[in-house]
Order: sequence, then structure tokens, then C-alpha cells
Amino acid sequence: MGTVHRFHPDENDPTGAVLYDGCERCDEHAKHPLMGLDAANLTRLVDLRNARTVNDAAAYAILERVRADAHYLERTVARFRTGAG
Repeated sequence: MGTVHRFHPDENDPTGAVLYDGCERCDEHAKHPLMGLDAANLTRLVDLRNARTVNDAAAYAILERVRADAHYLERTVARFRTGAG
């Protein structure tokens, strides 16, 4: 990611947005949240109750899809290992 990350006035506020709209770097993170976000910000996105920005909502949707896919993979492997699948 070669984009510029601009300062956000409340970026250290745990109740604020994780990814801001109008910031090139946050736009990139929203498209690819697993590539470059640290554990603290990934956790904030996973725990998100109400997205404060479009970028937060986009990243959250991707992470929810990843969680669903991982859950499906885990169930499929478990069924195969027990001979049920």
C-alpha cells in the first residue's frame, strides 16, 4: 500500500471510527482489512456495533465474510475427519 495516511483528530478515541472516509490509506484498509491492520484495529472492527463510516462498514462486512468462511471450513473439516462428510 503506497497511499498516504492522514492524521485523524480522534483516532485514539476507542469509540471513534476505525477507518475514516476521505483518507486514501483508510480506503485501502477498508478494501483489504487483513493486510496491514494491527491486532488492535482488527479487534475494534470485529467488535463493531455501529459503523461510524462507510469504510468501517465495508471492512466489517469483509471480516464477517471471512469469519463465516472460516466457520464453514472448520465444520467441513470436522465432518470429514469424523467420517460424516
